[in-house]
Amino acid sequence: MHAYHTQPEYLPLLQAEFSQFELLDSGTLLSSERIFPLFAVDVWHDCEILPFQSIKEAAQLLQARGRLWFHYGHAAFRRGSLIGEHLRLLKNKPLTFGTLPPLTPFGIYTLLNEHTLLLCPAPQKPIPLGEMAFIENKTIPPNRAYLKLWEFFTLLREFPKKGELCMDVGASPGGWSWVLAECGATVIAIDKAVLAPNISQHPQIHFQQGSAFALDPRDFDPIDWFCSDIICYPARLVDLIEKWLASGKVKRMVCTIKLQGETDWGSIHHLQAIPNATVQHLWNNKHELCFYYKKQAT
Repeated sequence: MHAYHTQPEYLPLLQAEFSQFELLDSGTLLSSERIFPLFAVDVWHDCEILPFQSIKEAAQLLQARGRLWFHYGHAAFRRGSLIGEHLRLLKNKPLTFGTLPPLTPFGIYTLLNEHTLLLCPAPQKPIPLGEMAFIENKTIPPNRAYLKLWEFFTLLREFPKKGELCMDVGASPGGWSWVLAECGATVIAIDKAVLAPNISQHPQIHFQQGSAFALDPRDFDPIDWFCSDIICYPARLVDLIEKWLASGKVKRMVCTIKLQGETDWGSIHHLQAIPNATVQHLWNNKHELCFYYKKQAT
């Protein structure tokens, strides 16, 4: 049995990726299908379902399968918490900019009822439930969109660095450009609209006014990180990505796929099929996905 978790508002999108499933609650489904669905923010493969009679017995079952646990309070919350009192429990603490979550192995458990455990000794994400929480900067970034890029780099466990060149297309008002610049990279920010004044004054950010779709890759030096949080239909983003990939000038890409209206599964699957690319839903994404590409060394 496998479990897949997402935010409740995206559960219908997660359900669409399965041929058979049963709902655990408003944000989690169970299935015999072992996949990595796009809209899961955490994946619990190879779950065990174990009966128990007492709190002590449940704790012993968990201790035999791992040293550190996170309690997902689905059903019988009080009883699950009492079991947790006999365990080393992991807490999801907000991260500061540039820090990484520990790689300490942990498991997740929940109760299906008063006498049945569901547990996964090795969830996919390094933070419980995929809930990537940060100590937010509420004074400089012009909106909360910067959290998506911050989350992606944190999950990748790699950030742009000094000496690298980044391009942020559709950059206004500048949250993504700010993240890239704070990492130490040089940023070319491009948009028809201007950046927020405090962002445009950052010494690492160089603004060019214009359309992202009118750019010619031949006019630019090789780009270490091509980034886009631009608002456009997925099919148009596919064209933009393919143009830059065909140029051979991009080492890495991080782009938000904005799923306006009905979900464009055709464009999503097209992007998934690009060699060396992945598509995933981040905790800080809304009705959108994150596309990532890394050029392989030759």
